[in-house]
Amino acid sequence: MKKCKVQNTRQFHYCECKRMTILECSTTFEELEATLVRSCSFRRVSVMAVLSKVSLNALPLLRKHLALVRTNGIQTSSIRFSHAHLFLRRPGELVINRIKDAIHFYFIGIGALPFFLIVAYNHIKYGNCELRDIPEGEVPHYWQYERTPLRQWWAKYFGISDMEHHERNLAYYERNQTLALWRRLQERVRHLEGERFDYKAWTYQPVSSKWIDYARWQAVRQHNQYEQHGRYAV
Repeated sequence: MKKCKVQNTRQFHYCECKRMTILECSTTFEELEATLVRSCSFRRVSVMAVLSKVSLNALPLLRKHLALVRTNGIQTSSIRFSHAHLFLRRPGELVINRIKDAIHFYFIGIGALPFFLIVAYNHIKYGNCELRDIPEGEVPHYWQYERTPLRQWWAKYFGISDMEHHERNLAYYERNQTLALWRRLQERVRHLEGERFDYKAWTYQPVSSKWIDYARWQAVRQHNQYEQHGRYAV
């Protein structure tokens, strides 16, 4: 068999053969390539078979060696330096939970929620009121000028009319004006007292009439309690 030298480079394959034609050289190259492919595939199959056999034989051995490893020291140290489940003391939440439940029930359950339901039903069914001409011989009430039926109900039973509101404001302003006048008079009196120093109020001790009445009552009680000696009614 004639020797054939094959050189592989990045760009091309060069075949150098002695006493061989180009056709024979190409045929030999194809056979060589097929042989290399078959040998590589055989090597892969053989390697996979070896690995599978080794893994099957190595698993029991590995398990045997792992069983010999002792973990008692690790478990003992973990148990020794750990603790059991602790019952932590904390403030009780019974009172605060009952307060929250009461607030939720009274303010939302029977407070805000029914109110919003009533308001929604009223606005959906009745809506806003409309202005109409005042009929002859009838004077409308003050609460009939409100915009919605709910406002009319509130103004009728809990509100006041515009006239009453105006009168209340006048009374409030008059009271404030009277108090301001009294304060000015009191400040004037104190100024004159400090300027003249001839007022007897500096040495006067105020006495309540309650004590005078109490002293008179004590005198009458003492007079009626003891009988008069030497005088007897016949």
